[in-house]
Amino acid sequence: MDKRQMNKLSMYEAVYRLLQQNPQLWDGVNAFNRTVVEFGDKVKQIRETSVEQASIALGKGQVKANARKDLVLHSDAVLGILQVYALEEGKPDLERVLADLAAGIRREAAPKAHFKAQHLLELIHGNKEAVTLYGLTDEMIARFESAVDTFESEMVTPRRSIAQRKAVTAELKTMFAQVDELLNKKLDRLIHQFRQLDQQFVSRYNNVRLIVDYGTRKLGTPPGEADDVRGPTGF
Repeated sequence: MDKRQMNKLSMYEAVYRLLQQNPQLWDGVNAFNRTVVEFGDKVKQIRETSVEQASIALGKGQVKANARKDLVLHSDAVLGILQVYALEEGKPDLERVLADLAAGIRREAAPKAHFKAQHLLELIHGNKEAVTLYGLTDEMIARFESAVDTFESEMVTPRRSIAQRKAVTAELKTMFAQVDELLNKKLDRLIHQFRQLDQQFVSRYNNVRLIVDYGTRKLGTPPGEADDVRGPTGF
């Protein structure tokens, strides 16, 4: 969710809490009761979907971190052997190339890191017979190749997670529109019937219906001057 949606959700939940604290007023008023239940269900759905959206982002972040960690782990294993090979065989140019590859795999952005990992694989296969004598095994090479493939799928082409985030974002947009309609066209109109019974309750409802941008509004700023404030539309 963006900041505006988070502010809106805070308002929705404040409204629902207030309504739940005063059931004696509207219990038995069928239209209002029905609308409150529907409103509460939709607000809960928004909260659950926002958690799902955050989980997708956090989960993807963890997957990316693990992919980079595995790539570095297995590249270090083969790099160490290649570096000793280059040192003992008197290949300073290869030593410089390997140092550059090691730094790139650790620190550079995903596409460049992946390119350098591929380059390292080419060097391994081009010198395989010689570096085998230094302890490089087919199993080590296979583990590194697998780490390179995983890194590519999770960091260079993350299409699935992007599609998931887009789908959840679109779903949230629809949910917010539905709740706004419930508030503006139903609850804000139905609330007026309780004005004579409990003016304070209606005033509190009007107050919690404000959407305040907590990130920018200064203490003491009148509600009408806040960056993003909405209230009941009335009739």
